[in-house]
Amino acid sequence: MNWIDDIFDEYEELATLEQLAAIEQLAAAASVCGEWMDEVDLNKLTKVEAEKIINWLTQNQVNRIHAGLNYNQTYILWHLRNI
Repeated sequence: MNWIDDIFDEYEELATLEQLAAIEQLAAAASVCGEWMDEVDLNKLTKVEAEKIINWLTQNQVNRIHAGLNYNQTYILWHLRNI
């Protein structure tokens, strides 16, 4: 390896706009405290970090059925597939 390869190995791509939008949407409906969003600088997130946050938020979504919130048949089917 030469020095140019070393530079590119350290470079990580920033999160895409789609990832940032997904994080904001998932965070709004997550069952976790939103204070962590104040500590995260969305403009500096890498793609890998964004993917980890998306997975974490997906796992911590409010279960609309158990919470007694409004839900539709699509949500019921999604819930049954993920039990």
